Amino acid sequence: MSQKEFLIHQWRIPMLFFLITASYGWILRGYKVVDFLPFEYKDILQAHSHVTFLGWGFLGVTILIRRAFRMERLDKKPLFRWVFYGMIVMLCGLLISFPLEGYKLFSIVFLSLFLLFSYFYLYEMVKQLRSNGSLASRFIRTAIYLYYLSSVAIWLFPVVLLRYGKGVMYYDAIYFYLHFLYNGFFVFALFGILLRSSETDGELAVSNAWKGFYWLTFTSCIPAYTLSMIWTDTLVFVHWIAMASAMVQMISLLFLWMVGRDTLSQTTSKASRCLLWIILTAYSLKIVFQYASTFPSIMDIAMGQKIYFVIGYLHLYTLGFMSFFLLYLSRRVLGFLLSRLGIVLLLAGVLLSEIMLFVQGGLYTWHLPVIPYFDNLLLAVSTLMPMGIGVILLGLKAFNLENQ
Repeated sequence: MSQKEFLIHQWRIPMLFFLITASYGWILRGYKVVDFLPFEYKDILQAHSHVTFLGWGFLGVTILIRRAFRMERLDKKPLFRWVFYGMIVMLCGLLISFPLEGYKLFSIVFLSLFLLFSYFYLYEMVKQLRSNGSLASRFIRTAIYLYYLSSVAIWLFPVVLLRYGKGVMYYDAIYFYLHFLYNGFFVFALFGILLRSSETDGELAVSNAWKGFYWLTFTSCIPAYTLSMIWTDTLVFVHWIAMASAMVQMISLLFLWMVGRDTLSQTTSKASRCLLWIILTAYSLKIVFQYASTFPSIMDIAMGQKIYFVIGYLHLYTLGFMSFFLLYLSRRVLGFLLSRLGIVLLLAGVLLSEIMLFVQGGLYTWHLPVIPYFDNLLLAVSTLMPMGIGVILLGLKAFNLENQ
C-alpha cells in the first residue's frame, strides 16, 4: 500500500470524529427544546469541543502534513503508527467519559495521555521537517511549537481550579489554550499545507505576499492573546497591546487576499474555488471581529449577548474556516472527491445557523422583536450539518491527482 492510499484510509477517521462531534453539537442545541436528556449540558459541551479540535482538527491536520511533505519514512515506523491509533483510543475515551462524569478522573487521564502521545507524534514530524528550509516548513514548525505552548494551560487547569476556583485565572487559562490552538496551531498549519501543496503543484506561491502574511501573523500571535483578556478589568497597557496586535492582524489580511488571489487564479475547479472563497471570507471576518472587540462598547455588546455572538464567532472559526479548509485540503492534497450534496447541506446549515445567531443577538441588543421559536428553528437548521458531513463521509472517493 502506497503512502497516499494509507493516508486516504486514515482520513476517514477524523471525518468520523467530525460527524460525531457535529452530532454532539446538535444534541447541545436540543437542550433548549427538550428537558429529558440524561447528561449534563456542560459535560456534552466538553466532549464536543475537545473532539472538534483534537479528533477532527488535530488528526486531520497531521494527516495532511504527512502527505503534503511526503513523510513516507515516518509512516513506516511501527511506533509512530501505534501512537496514532493510541490517540484515537484516547479520543474515544473522551467521547464517553465526558458525558458520564464530566471533567474528572477518567477524562483527565484520557486527555493527558492524548497530549503525551501528540507530543511524541509532533516531535517525530518536526525531525522530518528540520532539513526542509522552505517557508511552508516554517509555517508547520511554527504551528507545532504553538501547539506545545497552548497545551501548557491544560496541565495548569487542575492547579488553577483547586487553588483559585473558576475565577478570572481559570478562564484566562482556558483562553490561553484556545488562542494558541486555533489562532496558532491551526492557522499556521492549514496555511502551511496550502503553501506546500502550491509548491508541489509548481505554482509560484512563495511570494512576498506569503512572506508578509507569515511574519505579520507570527508577530501578532503571542501579543494577540491579550484580546482574550480584555473582557475583564485589565490594565491600560494590556488593552493597548490588544489593539496593536489586532491592527497588525488586520494588515495581514491585505497579504492574505493577495495570496488568495494567486491561489484562486490557479484553481480551475468551481467547487474548490467556492471553498476557497468561504475559507478566505470566514478567516477575514474572524480577524475583523477580533479587531472590533478591542472597542469597549462593542465588547460590552458581545459579552451581553454571549450566547449568540460568542458562540457564533466560535462556529465561524471552527466550521467556516477550519472545517471547510480541511475539506478543501483533503481534495487538494489527498485527492478526494467531495459530495456536492454534502457540501451544500453543510454550508446551508452553517450559514443559516450563523445568520440566526447574529441576528437574534442583534435583536436582543437593540430591544427589537426577536425571532419566534428560535431554539426550535436553530435545532432544525443544525440538523443539516451532521447530515451534510454524513453524506460527505459516505461519498468519499479518491481520484488520481496526477491526472487532473
